[in-house]
Amino acid sequence: MIEIGKYNKLTVSKFVEFGLYLTDGEVEILLPQKYITEEMAIDSEQEVFVYKDAENRVIATTLIPKVTLDEFAALEVSQATEFGAFMEWGIPKELFVPHSEQSVPFEVGQKHVVFMYLDEKSNRLAASSKIDKFIRNTLFTVNEGDKVWIMVTKETPIGFSVIVNGRYKGLLYRNEVFKPLEIGDECAAYIKQIREDNKLDVTLNLISHKAIEPDAQKILDLINQNDGFLNVTDKSSPDEIYRLTHLSKKAFKRAVGSLYKGKIISLEKTGLQLLK
Repeated sequence: MIEIGKYNKLTVSKFVEFGLYLTDGEVEILLPQKYITEEMAIDSEQEVFVYKDAENRVIATTLIPKVTLDEFAALEVSQATEFGAFMEWGIPKELFVPHSEQSVPFEVGQKHVVFMYLDEKSNRLAASSKIDKFIRNTLFTVNEGDKVWIMVTKETPIGFSVIVNGRYKGLLYRNEVFKPLEIGDECAAYIKQIREDNKLDVTLNLISHKAIEPDAQKILDLINQNDGFLNVTDKSSPDEIYRLTHLSKKAFKRAVGSLYKGKIISLEKTGLQLLK
C-alpha cells in the first residue's frame, strides 16, 4: 500500500515521455522526468517520497522533505492568505496550515514548529502549530539520565519548551542554558527528571546537573516548579523551611549558598529568584 507523506519503496513499471511510473504491485504513480536518474530501470526498486501535487494527484519525488507524516519540524512561512498559510518544506507544493491549526496568526518569514498530518476529509497533507494535541506524555520509553534528542518549540518565562525524541513534551530550564537557542533548534540532551505530573525536565549537560549537591538540586527543582521563585529565605523559621523543602535550616542555608555562589539564583527579600 502506497502511503502519502512517507518514503515508499516502489518498483519501476514503465517509462513514458514525461517520466516513469512506479508501482507497489497494485497502484501506479508518476515520478516526473526531472527526477529520473541513470540507475533507474524497469523492475528496479526505488525509494521515493510520495505526496499530492497542486492538481491533487498522488505523485513521487526523489527530493528530501524537511518533514514526513506524523513528525514535527520547524518550517518557514512562505505565504499567508485568507484561507490559511503555506510553509516551505523542500517539496514543490508548499505545506498548508489552516487558520484553525495556527496557534498564533502566521506571518510571512516567521518560523514555527508544526506537526504534519494527513487530513481525513481531503486526504491531503497539512500541518498544525497546535502541537500539544499531538504529544502524549504517557508510556515513556525514556528514563532519568537517558540521552535524548530535543527540538526547541517556544521560549517560556522559565526556559524553553522542547519536544523530546519527537514524541514527548519537555522543559529545559533557563539556568541550564549557556548558549543561544532559537525556535526549531535541535540538539542532544539528557532526561533530568520524570515528574509526577508526567512532565519531563531535560538538561543539556548531565555532568553539570549531577555536580549539584542533592540538597541544592532539591531547592532548584522547587524553584523551577514554582515559576522561578520560591517564597522562603534564610530568615524564615525552621518550621516554614522544613514545610516547604523538607530540609533543616542549616542544610537549607548551605544549599542556598551553593546555588547563590554558582550564580544560579539571587537572594531577594521575600524569597529565592531564579536568574535568567
